[in-house]
Parts: sequence; structure tokens; C-alpha cells
Amino acid sequence: MNWSTLNLLGYAGLIPFLGLGAAAHFIHDPQLQGLLLKANALYGASIVSFLGAIHWGLALGMHAAADPQCNCAADEHRRDGQISMPNWDSRELVWGITPSLMAWAATTLLPARDACAALVLCLITVWCVDTRLYSRLASLARFLSLRTQLTLGAVGGLLMSTVA
Repeated sequence: MNWSTLNLLGYAGLIPFLGLGAAAHFIHDPQLQGLLLKANALYGASIVSFLGAIHWGLALGMHAAADPQCNCAADEHRRDGQISMPNWDSRELVWGITPSLMAWAATTLLPARDACAALVLCLITVWCVDTRLYSRLASLARFLSLRTQLTLGAVGGLLMSTVA
């Protein structure tokens, strides 16, 4: 894995959160501010959905690694014919769709400012659950550290929108 690319893309992903949050905080035109709040809420919803999708990616990767017919890159996770990663089960797959449903509900049912506040709660909830699940995989410790920093940045940008 190329960590410099992962870090670059992760931190670049904070630019919309922080930029839209700051702009909404300092722009007092109600129409433009409403547009900025909606844009930040929709961006937040897409990121929350992305975080849930990671679970499906892990499950698919582990399935490929466990398939003896597979000649794919995931085979590097094998050691002496054994899979070195625990299998993701149906609970993790169900959890994987839950963040997108929470984000969809927030952006569909709430005004933009309230949706930003709800997405803060979504991000914190997703981080808490993911921390528990990902801690089962020692290989994700570095990712979890990055996730913590990115979650704090995203929460900060959404909070700026919430108090704008």
C-alpha cells in the first residue's frame, strides 16, 4: 500500500469539509449560506457512505483470499495455506450499509444545518464502531490512526457549518 498517496488523498478530502464550513460561517447571504450548508451535508453523506463501503471491500478481499481458485493479489494474506485475517461476517456487511442509510436519512429528512449536525453524530458513531471492528486486524492500526485524524477534521468542518 502506498501510504503517501493514502495520506495525501485522505487529507485532501478534508478540503471540502473545512472550506465549505468556513465559507458558510463567514458568508452571511442566506441563499448562498444555505447552498454551502447543503453542499457540506451532501459531501458529508458521501463520505459517511464511503466509510461503510470499506467493510464490503474488506469482506470481498477476505473472500478472495479464502478462495483456493483465486489467483489474485489478496493471496498475499495467506500463510502456510491459512488465512491470516479473520473473516468478516454478515454483521459487518449489514454494518457496511448502515452508515449510508444514516447519511441518507439525515440529508433527506432534515434541513441542511441540522443534517450537518446529524452527520457529525454519524461520523462519530461510524468511527466508534469501526475502531472496535478494525482493531481485530492489526494490519489496519496505521489506517485507524489516519481515520481518527480525518474524522476529527470532517467533524470540525461540519460543526463550522452547524454553527454558521
